[in-house]
Amino acid sequence: MRFARRIGVLFALAAALYGERPHWDRVQHFVFVLLPRASFDQYFGAYPDSEGRPGGLGPREVPNLWAYADLYTLQDHFFASEGAAELLRGPMARAGGREYTGDLQGFLEDCRGEALPPVSLLAPVSLGGETEMGYVTKVVNAVAGSRLWRRAAVFVAWAEPGGDGDHFRPPGGMGGRVPSLVISPWARLAYNDHRVYTHQSWARTVEERFGLVRPADGVADLYDAFDFAQQPREPVLLDITGAKGYPVAGQGQVFPASGWLDSVHRAHGTWTVAAGALVIGYGAGFAGEAEVLVTDAAGVGRLAAVQYVGTSQVNYVVPEGTAAGLAQVRITTAGQRYDGFLIVERVSPGLFTATQMGQGPADGEAAGESTFGCEEGRCWAVAVRGRRVSLRGSGMRGASVVRAWVDGVEARVVGFGADAVVDGLDRVEVEIAEGMTGLVLVMVEADGVFSNSAQLLLGGGL
Repeated sequence: MRFARRIGVLFALAAALYGERPHWDRVQHFVFVLLPRASFDQYFGAYPDSEGRPGGLGPREVPNLWAYADLYTLQDHFFASEGAAELLRGPMARAGGREYTGDLQGFLEDCRGEALPPVSLLAPVSLGGETEMGYVTKVVNAVAGSRLWRRAAVFVAWAEPGGDGDHFRPPGGMGGRVPSLVISPWARLAYNDHRVYTHQSWARTVEERFGLVRPADGVADLYDAFDFAQQPREPVLLDITGAKGYPVAGQGQVFPASGWLDSVHRAHGTWTVAAGALVIGYGAGFAGEAEVLVTDAAGVGRLAAVQYVGTSQVNYVVPEGTAAGLAQVRITTAGQRYDGFLIVERVSPGLFTATQMGQGPADGEAAGESTFGCEEGRCWAVAVRGRRVSLRGSGMRGASVVRAWVDGVEARVVGFGADAVVDGLDRVEVEIAEGMTGLVLVMVEADGVFSNSAQLLLGGGL
């Protein structure tokens, strides 16, 4: 009876967990690679659509790292945490994991023998003459070349910034920005994840996935990097030296389309939403008018306000009061019914950008003038006049506290909440400190959860 009760509790925990993070169970082996030192700008400063400035290395010097970014997910707002390895060791031990630091050969053998534990950590202090790119390629090839590939995810990050440093001033006392990659058959294809993460996010991911007790803070997990609606992609094995490009001959790459409802808040690069947020549902066959019914994790159905219907797009607002967790969405249009899902969080802050991809010039106004200009597909930040800026975004209205960071320095938030005119739009009004000039990055934080970053050009009377 005691065993049966334990099994019942485990199933209840699993049901609760996957209700919020569906299909996490498809990833059964989490491999974390923690390398010593590098800044984001050093390796990926020139990578397209990332918030970087060109550093000393690029696709010629580290071709495999850029290939992983092209094939999987790059995170351009990952900040170092003090004691990064130690943060993961506790949750790893509770999940039945193993540390392979100093035993790369043991890791390679366990991959061949399909004997990897649920969580693995490789945190070499010295690479013994191996390049960082070569070390990462060996680890990824070992997983990708085994039968574990379809059940695995490899997370790569650096413990602290190095090289010539990074131009992005970290907000809120975080450590410097470091490169981070998520490599998995379930990782989003060529996705630049603009959410803010730290090494604490690694620990949170293990806690979320394995139902461990975790602190009630605003640390984001790494679920956003995955798309479980896609078919798992076939592995790509790269040459250790980077001498051969990808794909290697004979390794065909097929990337099937995702499900019809790729519900994405593309404006700020996160795939979760909050009640009251605007959602863009992509698909095919939409026509004329549409009715959108959102049934939340508590089983309550509410009709959503529809703002726009096109042949391949339906814009709607997540109804106020929608409970956090997995919500079902049913769109009825032209006599047809389409079903999909949303992952709803209590707050999911994001700043809109002119590029509509979660990076680049901020969408807002200052002293009655726009903060960006666009022409022929090119957008740029416009010099802000006045000390207050009203920024557009979403996912913030349900927060108790919203903070803002301009060029890594906390700025005064004058007010925040739902826009008075446009349904689904939030605004946050920020006061810029006197004397601050030039192109800076602004971020907001809602109840401890950070948004993406956006650019402001400060000048003209500040």
